Amino acid sequence: MKNTISRRDFLIKATTATAVAYSCCPAVAQNAKELRTTLSSNASDGLFDVARNRLAYQSSSIDDNRTAHLVTDGSRQSIWESQPGGEQWISIDLGQAFPIDHLTIRWGHPCANAYRIQVSTQPLTSGHDVQAHEWQTVYDASHSASGVEQIPLHSTPAQHIRLIATLPSNQTLSVSEIEAWSSHSSPSHAYSLPQQVLTKDGAHLTEGWSLLSAAFNASPPAEISSVNYGSPDWLPAIVPGTVLASYLTAGAIPDPFYGNQQSQVSEAFFTHNDFWYRTSFAISSDCGGRRLWLVFEGINWKADIYLNGTKLGSIAGAFIRTRFDITRAAVIGGTNCVAVLIHQVDHPGPVQHKILGGQYRNGGILGLDSPTFLASIGWNWLPTIRGRNIGIWNHVRFETTGDVILEDPWVTTESLMPDNSRAALAVKTGIRNLSDSPIQCTLTLTFHEVSYRYTVTLRPSESQLLEINKSHWAALDVPNPSLWWPNGYGDPTLHTLHLQIEYGAKTSDEKSVTFGIRKFDYSTGGGILTIYVNHCKILCRGGNWGMDQGMLMCDRDGYDLRVRMHRDMNLVMIRNWVGMVGRDGFYDACDRYGILVWDDFWLANPSDGPDPSDHAMFMRNVLDRIRRTRHHASLALYCGRNEGDPPADIDAGLRASTTSLDGTRFYIPASASGLVTGHGPYDNQEPAWYFEHRGTTFHSEQGIVCVPPVESMRAMMPEPSLWPISDMWAIHDYQDPRSVLYTERLERRYGPPSGIEDYCRKAQMLNLETAKAIYESLQSHQGSGQLIWMTQAAWPALICQLYDYSFEQTAAYFGAKTGSRPLHILWDQFSNTIKVANNTPHRESNMHAEAWIYDLDGRERRHSQASLSVPPSSAQQVFGLDIPSDITPVYFVKLALSRGSELVSDNFYWAPLRNHDCTSLNGLPQTSLQASAHLSPGGHTQMSVAVSNVTSTIALAVRLMVADARTGERILPVMYEDNYFSLLPGESRQLKITFPRHSLADISAQLHLEGWNIKPSSIHIQ
Repeated sequence: MKNTISRRDFLIKATTATAVAYSCCPAVAQNAKELRTTLSSNASDGLFDVARNRLAYQSSSIDDNRTAHLVTDGSRQSIWESQPGGEQWISIDLGQAFPIDHLTIRWGHPCANAYRIQVSTQPLTSGHDVQAHEWQTVYDASHSASGVEQIPLHSTPAQHIRLIATLPSNQTLSVSEIEAWSSHSSPSHAYSLPQQVLTKDGAHLTEGWSLLSAAFNASPPAEISSVNYGSPDWLPAIVPGTVLASYLTAGAIPDPFYGNQQSQVSEAFFTHNDFWYRTSFAISSDCGGRRLWLVFEGINWKADIYLNGTKLGSIAGAFIRTRFDITRAAVIGGTNCVAVLIHQVDHPGPVQHKILGGQYRNGGILGLDSPTFLASIGWNWLPTIRGRNIGIWNHVRFETTGDVILEDPWVTTESLMPDNSRAALAVKTGIRNLSDSPIQCTLTLTFHEVSYRYTVTLRPSESQLLEINKSHWAALDVPNPSLWWPNGYGDPTLHTLHLQIEYGAKTSDEKSVTFGIRKFDYSTGGGILTIYVNHCKILCRGGNWGMDQGMLMCDRDGYDLRVRMHRDMNLVMIRNWVGMVGRDGFYDACDRYGILVWDDFWLANPSDGPDPSDHAMFMRNVLDRIRRTRHHASLALYCGRNEGDPPADIDAGLRASTTSLDGTRFYIPASASGLVTGHGPYDNQEPAWYFEHRGTTFHSEQGIVCVPPVESMRAMMPEPSLWPISDMWAIHDYQDPRSVLYTERLERRYGPPSGIEDYCRKAQMLNLETAKAIYESLQSHQGSGQLIWMTQAAWPALICQLYDYSFEQTAAYFGAKTGSRPLHILWDQFSNTIKVANNTPHRESNMHAEAWIYDLDGRERRHSQASLSVPPSSAQQVFGLDIPSDITPVYFVKLALSRGSELVSDNFYWAPLRNHDCTSLNGLPQTSLQASAHLSPGGHTQMSVAVSNVTSTIALAVRLMVADARTGERILPVMYEDNYFSLLPGESRQLKITFPRHSLADISAQLHLEGWNIKPSSIHIQ
């Protein structure tokens, strides 16, 4: 008979017991007693269990639930169970070396007939190299084990502990808990919870949070939210952040984004459980006499909020802000405790497993719980995220006000003269009286150091929507305004308006809002949606974001980096697919860099998940989302649903709310029908295909497979999995059919790869020409928009990205950057014509276009040229490309666009003469390059690089890589002005490379050079 219950049964039982405890019925005490006996203490007789909540790796697990980290979670009921047969092991990383007095092993059933214990003091970088460790056997047992076993180790030093058992073919190995007892305390036991002191100026409540599964805690909420409550079992938590991200940051689980380590994280533990968060804080005495607020900017999925033993209320839906008035419940000048019970989603759906040749579902039943992070259930570009990203994923803020508050102020551009010489603005804000008395108050607006005062009287508990325009305040009639422009069309200038509400000679509330002076217009001529900004047609070259990061671990700097990379790629738009990106930092970055936002609501394709079960909750989240984001200059378009229409009542609600709460942006119900097109295709095509079939509409999803460079492949999976193509590739989204077609096209075009290095080398050639053709087809036809699927990688993947998860800029990145230039010369490979595209608000005159054709030997075979003038928002055909009939099987095309002596745009192509066969490139002679690199004076943020080809051979697809000279490891992130570029014989390039501040401060860096036919070399950076 088994002496333990299953993990799932335990979770059900424990959660039920906890739920009973919440009801404050007479069973509370008994339930609490039963539940607490399942947890082992982490300190005893001066010894500490240094294995508690530490990383654990496994040889295998019987299912998705009974995984390795459950042996260090402190619960005697949770169990790791291996698959049957063979040599099965579990390894624990203690984080540092400790002298281990003894181990306690709490066996499950079945347990080992014979086993051994090994230790190691070597560092361990990840789970894959456990087997390669130098292990010392410290205990070898030939007897059967059961129950609880104590193993003396006599202060043996260990950073890693491994239990190994050899099992019969039909037997599994089961362990409930492994405790490593040491006289030294682990940092995980000694972490401190700093107490923030909050002032009336407001603050993000980010410090001192801790976290615990509700299944491990039967204490009533009033006790948990008391300042006197204490428990050693809680983990430090990150806020904002998800439960899973907190466990990862605390070192309690392996990184689920490496290899197949997601299989070592228990689905049941994180997904079928509620979780408690708590922290304490002090409120400074200068907050006295003010209203005190606790503001939650986003939790997932539902939550109950408690302060100092009192329930403040509940939150429903992942994308709604909630303000709690804590004036009566809070203690000014003393300690306060807030506790948050995060509820699991109701319909998490099953874990998806990916194997080569398998067909994966996208989405699933989690759609019933929308609005939530729908992609967390798993898509073809993202694995199933354990826990489905529940947690306090967005900021928690403390604020103080008087009795009159300002609500969601924003500034609109009401009109803009056709020549952009004058703009009329309007300020709109909610204003509310929270008291039970009438109040006469004064609103002061300050813009460009000019102020305006407006007096209003509010009845008790009255709310008003105020609108102040140029008829009230002359400063809102702006001559020669500094406009906000999309990237490439002008500067994205931002302005700030400050609002202050006063009564009784005191400030009651104040806010600042950042905005851009710009005017959106929309055309539907020809059944195609076209966006105009400041009377200029915008060619919406951009991409989709499925999610910012698979575990929502993206902060303001992370958004800045990602959006800046889009800016540097000359892109203009990001589609927030199914609304999976929700933090203000994303919209702020898009404002700064001039990137338009196509904003979806939280409805996936109907075939990818059901409609929400709670339409009212969905719409409450919608209304708040609009109020929250409408002030952003970058927000350009609302979309109801991905690849389908919303339910009729939700569609009606979206139309009404986007009009009543905004009214300045266009709403479309579906992303791939009506005024826009979509549905891929999602595999890479030959370059000419895009010019024949794309570029005339507003196309929302044009797919790309984009295998990253080999360094990124090595960073995402163990070396044995790199070659040949394996199930590990499938886990990282190598999928049938698109990835299989990608490999077939790679082999047909460039020849069968000889190994992983050759595969990735040839992949970059395919990546570059595909991404460039996608955007150049839009430039050529001057349609409305083309959004690639996708630009942003939410986890280490082989598809749907232009830069990868580690911010390595693939060749596709530079293909997109070239193909999206605002002023650009290109080769339409379907019509075989040279064109110049001008996507700026200005006519470009006195332009000179040239084209050269070279053969494989680097000999010039043709040269054509012409002068032209190009109107704004247009593409002009210059001349046809005369390809010699006797050219080599692969030839090269070089293009240049000049204005006088200034080179404005250049371009380079390789192309097969027939049958899409570029294998003749394999015969190019290897060549060496001359290069130099110099850091900018006084800092480590920019590098100047000169590269020259002094040979008679074309240097094809030159790749630069900045690396640590000591380790050879690449330095990331790095922003290359250009890469994977080609040099004609005798040609040179001057390039800039930029780095985040201080990234090279303590590193001796080298510049590596390689390429298609480039002899690898390294140079010292001066």
